[in-house]
Amino acid sequence: MADRYWIWGGLLLGWAREGRVLAHDTADVDFAFRDTDFERMQASIPALEANGFHLIEAVRNAAGDLSVLKLKRSGIHFDFGKVTKVGERHRYYGRFSTTQVVGEIPAQPLVPFELFGRTWLKSEDHERELTAMYGDWRTPKEDWHAERDSPAIVSREYDCVDIDDVTNLSEHCQP
Repeated sequence: MADRYWIWGGLLLGWAREGRVLAHDTADVDFAFRDTDFERMQASIPALEANGFHLIEAVRNAAGDLSVLKLKRSGIHFDFGKVTKVGERHRYYGRFSTTQVVGEIPAQPLVPFELFGRTWLKSEDHERELTAMYGDWRTPKEDWHAERDSPAIVSREYDCVDIDDVTNLSEHCQP
């Protein structure tokens, strides 16, 4: 998956706004990957598990398609969200309790940046992405919630399906 996934969401927000992880978001890291790399991502799970990560949930959207792989290591959650290119946008699915949100942000080329003494990837114009996801991302808002407040949300669906039993990932996570 080298050069095929990137940092987005809260970690990118913290880096851009404060130059560090957001104080209230230290146990959650969000990555995105393209749907065209799904099989590659699925094939990387054994290597991640061999290095101390544990797959804790494979989330499906309301249509039954895999949308997020959630892993955990050392108490930190690593969410890998699948995006699908639709025109000039990346569409993604998020789940909050029984509500599924469908979000869209500008599809952009990826560029390297430094964080934690490593080189990662992010969208070329991270300010454009953060504005699409958060609106006024430069101003901290303690009561902000993605399900309710993200301008990227284009629709909401209810009673979405998730898969809690990840003992047989190949059975549950077919593209």
